[in-house]
Parts: sequence; structure tokens; C-alpha cells
Amino acid sequence: MSKINQIQNAILELDGGAYQKLLDKYLYKRFGFTNIMPYGSQVGTNKTTKGVPDSYVRKEDGKYILIMYGTVQATPYKKVEKDITDCLDEKKTKISIEEIDKIICCYTSTNISIDEHKALLSHFESTILVSLG
Repeated sequence: MSKINQIQNAILELDGGAYQKLLDKYLYKRFGFTNIMPYGSQVGTNKTTKGVPDSYVRKEDGKYILIMYGTVQATPYKKVEKDITDCLDEKKTKISIEEIDKIICCYTSTNISIDEHKALLSHFESTILVSLG
């Protein structure tokens, strides 16, 4: 088995909280964030909490980058679509859509087709999808 496959399998074995912590660190590095607020993570554990978003970044201009994580394999399109629409639900986020700069959705499945990808991006123009692949 190649090293990439071993890494992918190890990530798939993580529970939700550990996956979220790993991806928070990845996003720090990839996007150069200075501070990610892990809203959906219980401190000192690998347990998650309910709420939207899972993590967020407040930018210097006062806008927010909302981050959602998903470890679903069976129906990734539905999960990612729900994550995006949840981020756009002002009752769930307690902020207006105008305050959202980007939505980043990280998910473990690689089974999202091109047309599904386009449909997901149509919900909010500044959406970034990060898959395990």
C-alpha cells in the first residue's frame, strides 16, 4: 500500500473531533490563518459540539470565514450541501450573510461529481471544498 493510501486510511479512522483538529491545523498552514476558533470542538477532548459553523476565522475587515467538517462517506453531496446551507442560515450562525467572506467545507469522501461540485458552489460564490483526495 502506498504512503498516500496509508495516510488516507488513517484519516478515515479518526473520529469527528480528531478530524476537525487535524483539518484546523491543515487550514492554518494552507491559508495562513492566524487564528481559527474551534467552535464545534470540546477543549481537551476529541469530542465535537453542536453548532454552526464547526470552526471560524474572523478577518481583519470584520468578515468571517466559516468552516465545516464532514466525515460522511455514503452521501457526501447531501452532507456538504447541508453544511453550506446551514452556514447561510442566519438563525444558526447568528450573523448576516453579508458578514460571510468564505465558506470552507472539508470532507472525507472523494465521490462528488463535477455537476454536484458546481451545484454546491452555486449556493455561495466564495465556497472552497477540501476533500481527502
